[in-house]
Amino acid sequence: MEKNKKNVGKIIALVVSLVVIVTATLLIIFLPKKQTPKAVIELNVNPNVQFLIDTNNKVMAVNYLNDDAQTLLKDTNFNGKTAEQAAELFVKLSTEAGFIEVSTSGTRVDITISCKTPEY
Repeated sequence: MEKNKKNVGKIIALVVSLVVIVTATLLIIFLPKKQTPKAVIELNVNPNVQFLIDTNNKVMAVNYLNDDAQTLLKDTNFNGKTAEQAAELFVKLSTEAGFIEVSTSGTRVDITISCKTPEY
């Protein structure tokens, strides 16, 4: 009887160990990893905005650099768009809101790209 209790205890310990190992492995695989941006694209017209770009050239976060950007763009989802798509959408929304005057040559969009490696 004593031997059966030891065997049951070993089996329970083995099952618990396996559950812990499987759970830890699944958490490591499926939990999102914190990404750091590979590039920052800043667009200035007033509104002024920054797009944080990941290694796939996709927007991972947006920083509104002034109140006009916050007001104009707060309901727009840029995440997952390519840098080009985000810039085009920014220009479109800024034009529709009257920040960019198409009929004149005086409105300018300043674009600043910052990255550690030039391929981004």
